[in-house]
Amino acid sequence: MGAVSQLVPNFLGGVSTRPDTQKAAGEVREATNVYLDPTFGLTKRSGFKFIKKLGNASSFTDAHWFSFKVDTDEFYIGAIVNQAIYLWNSDGTVCTITYSTGVAYLNATIEKNNFVTTYRDDKLYILNKTKTVLESSTNTTGTLTGTVQSFANLPSSPATNSIYHVINSAVAEDDAYFKYDGTVYNETVKPGISDGLTDFTMPHTLTRTAKNTFTFARVTYTDRTAGDNTTNPQPSFVGQKITDIFFHNNRFGVISKDNVIMSQPNQFENFYGRSALTTTESDPIDLNCSSVTSVVLNNAIPITQGLLLFSEEEQFIMFSDTGLLTPSTATIKSISNFFVEKNVRPVRMGTSTIFLSKTPSYSRVFFMETQGANANPNVTDVGKKVAEWIPDTMTNIVSDSRNFYAAFYGPTTEYIYFFRRYVENGQVALSSWFNWECLGNVHFMAADNDKIFTVNLLDASTDYMCLMSNNLNEVATETQVGSQDQVINPRVDLYAETTNNALNGSHTKVYVPFDLLSGSIANTKPLVLIPSDTGNTSTGTFYNVTSVGTDATGQFFQVDNIDLTSQAKLLVGYKYDLLVDLPTFYYRTGANVDVTAHLNIARLKVIMGLTGRADFNISHTQGEQFNNTQVVATSNFYIADTPTTVNTTVFTVPVHQRNTLFKTRIQSDSPLPITMQALSWEGNYTPKYYVRG
Repeated sequence: MGAVSQLVPNFLGGVSTRPDTQKAAGEVREATNVYLDPTFGLTKRSGFKFIKKLGNASSFTDAHWFSFKVDTDEFYIGAIVNQAIYLWNSDGTVCTITYSTGVAYLNATIEKNNFVTTYRDDKLYILNKTKTVLESSTNTTGTLTGTVQSFANLPSSPATNSIYHVINSAVAEDDAYFKYDGTVYNETVKPGISDGLTDFTMPHTLTRTAKNTFTFARVTYTDRTAGDNTTNPQPSFVGQKITDIFFHNNRFGVISKDNVIMSQPNQFENFYGRSALTTTESDPIDLNCSSVTSVVLNNAIPITQGLLLFSEEEQFIMFSDTGLLTPSTATIKSISNFFVEKNVRPVRMGTSTIFLSKTPSYSRVFFMETQGANANPNVTDVGKKVAEWIPDTMTNIVSDSRNFYAAFYGPTTEYIYFFRRYVENGQVALSSWFNWECLGNVHFMAADNDKIFTVNLLDASTDYMCLMSNNLNEVATETQVGSQDQVINPRVDLYAETTNNALNGSHTKVYVPFDLLSGSIANTKPLVLIPSDTGNTSTGTFYNVTSVGTDATGQFFQVDNIDLTSQAKLLVGYKYDLLVDLPTFYYRTGANVDVTAHLNIARLKVIMGLTGRADFNISHTQGEQFNNTQVVATSNFYIADTPTTVNTTVFTVPVHQRNTLFKTRIQSDSPLPITMQALSWEGNYTPKYYVRG
């Protein structure tokens, strides 16, 4: 057939662990430190900005981390550890917390998996899952004056505060109690029974009183005001431990064992009925999940159709045909039987729910889309095409419906695994996997307003927890590199701006606001870069650091044989590698892949968007050594005092190998962007005289 050329239209397929012969066009073997976007293509992710050193790692080893969004411009990251709460604004400001009452509630052997938080308005509700809820040891007041058959038999003029028991019939379920106030009878609670709940065994609150100022306190839960233990019983969580808390339909809800309990609407502290004589639509809801097997509910996820309930081996939906959950309309039914990891909370992403299932060596990811209250959900194993790629060390899921991704991480690894799914006009335009390699193990991650916040354990002379942020938006809004029409986010991790520098002979010491990472310069790859700023020249120029150290002024990066003291501001940080391993190329006819033909690849032509420098490495399949083919932006083709990037270019990479005898890796540790949009290969295709069917 002779000379041929084929196009890979994009790299949006993400990672696939399927054999190369079964990969779809655009899928790759590995994609690390990239971000897949339907508009821009495969780009090198933005760098993580240094915000604050939070403390030594030993102080937060078993901490439970959480986020708390009060308003569009107030987002907080916190930790519960050693019977205390630590809270920081997303800009790094340390918050003031006053402990009013209930500090003992924060006591748990290991905090990491034993706390749950949820917030509404300016209150964060905190659940300690190790606490057994107790009924109040205080009894209701008063003395029973007498018993009558019906309300009509009540005395017309008894003494004030007289309490009568109205039995109505022979069954206890219609008994009631009335108290005379001197004018009329009012329904009341039976004297001498527990008046309610023991507040210090129930969820507590952290309340914002002003920006960066909070009060932690015990909640005063409403006492029982009518009935007795039969007609207005204790909630089913009394005597049990609560496993999750949530808000739904203007009710505060908890799950305990196989029960779902929801407060009165807009009275989040009231779990008792208003009357023993009648059930109203505003009474609390207390329902049990009926199943043929033993059920312990772990998580409740509010959805449009009602409430998704997860146990380890069965899932339920709590719903109402009217759409409004009330004691008379709410019902629970089983909808699926999937194994769900109990310590990894499912999350919502758009209109779907994502949950995790683990094997002894890797994690599976499932995508659940409910189809209505009376239909089983559609459940898709979205992790199938990356089978055995996601390790079993994942402990948390974070989702961002604005950017259509779910992220998976755990405190024993520096990798975050991303799944992006984007639907346009009813068609799935993106359904892809990729990962990020971060500086240090990721102990916490949260998403807010196109930003990702992480808390990482960094390896330094004394290991410490560091708060960082990543701006997903390609429009640079904070630290910028470039000028005129080329303004970009720096591709540098732990980056921070500094104005503190000094000459050391012919060298420049640039002082850094963070603790220096352990390890050699070759491994950590520290960098000094000139950002956009009034008073800066040669913006976008970057310098590899030749040595690091500490003196009386502080910790520093040193750049040899250059004077940078005239620059108004410098940016410091650590380089990181983009890494994309391409699959074996085959001649394709539609969906058919020709694996029997003889195909020699002459060259690759990679179509790039906004790009600085990329390294294309071609290696023989029998060896691990990559032959470095470096391609850079051509000199004299960029504007002075701007980064050496081009908006679009085609990199030609010579190969001259049979398709099955080489590997292709694209990588770059440049602090400038890399954008891969498409690829075409050219070569000679010989079908060996076979007729292709």
